[in-house]
Amino acid sequence: MKENTIYVGLTLAGAVSAGAYTAGVMDYLIEALEEWERRKREDAPNTPQHRVEIPVIGGSSAGGMTGIITAAALQDPIKPVISRPEKENDLTGNTFYDSWVYLTGGDMFSKLLDKKDLAKGPVKSVFNTAFIDEISNRAVQTSGGTPVSRPYISENLKVFVTLSNLEGFEYDLGFRSDAEESNEYIVKRHNDYACFILNDGTYNKKEHPGWMPLNFNKGINTDLARQTAIATGAFPIGLKARFIKRKTEYILDNPWLCIGDKKPKIKQEAEREDLMVDGGMINNEPFDYVEEVIQNLPGFKGKPYSDDFKDFRGTVLMIDPFPSELTPFVKDDGIFKIAGKVLGAMLSQARTKPDGVIKAFKEDSSSHFMISPKRSFPKNTDKESKEGAHAVACGFLSGFGGFINKDFRVHDYFLGRANCEQFLRHQFVVPKEANNPVIVEGYKNITDFKTFETKDAKGTYLQIIPLFTAQKEKAYLPDFKAGDWPKRSKEDISKYKKGIKQRVGAIMSSSETQKWFLDKLLIPFASFLFLKRTAANKFLDTVEKDMKDFGLL
Repeated sequence: MKENTIYVGLTLAGAVSAGAYTAGVMDYLIEALEEWERRKREDAPNTPQHRVEIPVIGGSSAGGMTGIITAAALQDPIKPVISRPEKENDLTGNTFYDSWVYLTGGDMFSKLLDKKDLAKGPVKSVFNTAFIDEISNRAVQTSGGTPVSRPYISENLKVFVTLSNLEGFEYDLGFRSDAEESNEYIVKRHNDYACFILNDGTYNKKEHPGWMPLNFNKGINTDLARQTAIATGAFPIGLKARFIKRKTEYILDNPWLCIGDKKPKIKQEAEREDLMVDGGMINNEPFDYVEEVIQNLPGFKGKPYSDDFKDFRGTVLMIDPFPSELTPFVKDDGIFKIAGKVLGAMLSQARTKPDGVIKAFKEDSSSHFMISPKRSFPKNTDKESKEGAHAVACGFLSGFGGFINKDFRVHDYFLGRANCEQFLRHQFVVPKEANNPVIVEGYKNITDFKTFETKDAKGTYLQIIPLFTAQKEKAYLPDFKAGDWPKRSKEDISKYKKGIKQRVGAIMSSSETQKWFLDKLLIPFASFLFLKRTAANKFLDTVEKDMKDFGLL
């Protein structure tokens, strides 16, 4: 544990296309840290001298993708995108913007509906996912030069993604029984993790068991990181599942894949291949694992992990475009309603954190912070502000909405930047009266606290990551044709009707689909045309309804 340093572990939650929001947050966060480091290097006056260091980035789904993208981006200079680019159809060179807003350019939803993938064999997913491979190949490319020195990033940064392993791992709990030949008690777990550590490419089993070496310049495990980034975002059925092949020793060594001292019962072979889908299905916000990495840093071991502002040295910062909200339960016991409720209950239970993690939480703790969407709409709505999923434009259609129009992604990217600025200025702070030794030492030579302080009814606070500009009167969000919220017309949506029908028709006409319908539902081929039309109309109705709910239509 370094002196005068606060360690910040990043948790990037699942988001689908609202990954554009997370990307915007990351862009501003790195910009703020870069400016602080520049001032310290140049010995600029009125610059706080404490340090912030990021030792771990853990993510799920879109957040996991962004975590891997960040690890690659940190190797080279990063020029922030501070306003909407003038050349809309060109790459900016900023990996965050290009991977989540530009994507592959043009009309993304038409690419999702493209039928070329269906001509290559069995149906793998509802949507065509070819564009994801194109983006991922670009996102992990680096210049190959000497990695940029960034004191706010740990030398051996750890990056991990959550995965849902469809085969899963078996564990023998070994009950004592008088039936000696059948006393095994096998349990199966499907939560999985791909854990990487940036280093020279050497696997250090003793100090970092299960953490796979990752070196972008040498190409060591770069493609594996790329594949796991895709796999953690493989939304079940909607996007194609992915096979991940890794060394068996990485699985057996990883304590997160053990139950106590019980290791997975897997074949003792050099490599194992697993079929993975979206990590968010089981663990969408892996903040507890991020916290564990911080707790095990040298210097923290054997000491209490403080959550009191007066002496804390480590914290978890979560970026979550869709923070959990209380939702009313509709007590409808119809058979089809029950089916949906059962699936919802199973997912919620699978994602529930262990009791120990839940008990550790307390109000006004310094150990957990979160950036989530919030904005006002002075031009376009009667409501003064929105928070959570309804504050992002990509939130509708279960997060797939951002693929329908680029303006939605543009909005969320810059909302992410704006929210990050406000968070660093007003929420990511320490009470001045706490006299935290790191903060006290860092600010001891400051003569002008004007930009570093924030106040409320409880007292005065100092920023953990200092900002050196005064707060703007108006957030720098772009304007759109409809004002400050990117609304679209019904015509913009109905143009996809033909593509949806063709995609649905191609899926339903495949031999395995026909066989499934006949074997499982006894629906003859003659009914396919009706189902194709019904499916297309139902999908468009859902899109329009969701867009109305979000005020986007």
